[in-house]
Amino acid sequence: EDLVQQFSMQRLSKNSPVFDYHKLRFLNNRAIQQKRSIDLYRLLFKRDSLRDRYLSFGKEKIIALIHLMKPRMKTLNDFDNKFNIYLKGELNYNNKDLGKLAIDNMLEENLEYLVKQMELMDTFDKESVENRLRDCAVQKGIPAAELIHPVRFALTSENVSPSLFEVFEFFGRD
Repeated sequence: EDLVQQFSMQRLSKNSPVFDYHKLRFLNNRAIQQKRSIDLYRLLFKRDSLRDRYLSFGKEKIIALIHLMKPRMKTLNDFDNKFNIYLKGELNYNNKDLGKLAIDNMLEENLEYLVKQMELMDTFDKESVENRLRDCAVQKGIPAAELIHPVRFALTSENVSPSLFEVFEFFGRD
């Protein structure tokens, strides 16, 4: 609304205009980050397609996911893909990314150990999960990253996500 009021045809340059999509996405990301999660929820769920597919997951869960994801979102459409992954569990593992993981017996053993240790946890918040994962890495004599990266990929089918420990907290123990 502010831009509409400030716009003037007389202020446009007659030179060849340059439109920078990267800058637009950057600015849009900043606008998304500045919005409250509840406001983004209202904006997103004006769309019938989103409302029909995700509303059954509950307003609070969706708002928590929006809050978790908004620092990485460049457009409102980016949320749809994340909703598919984090709400519906529609993971898209691709062979290129799978090939980067050195899946061997040792990794499998370490992940099984981590799962067993996490099942013993009384509380399942991000701090507790982080402490347990790091303790498991120490007990196995490996860097924590050797657990963090494969676990992130297993949970989200992505190499980049919000903090893995926040992702665990969002998903919950089950």
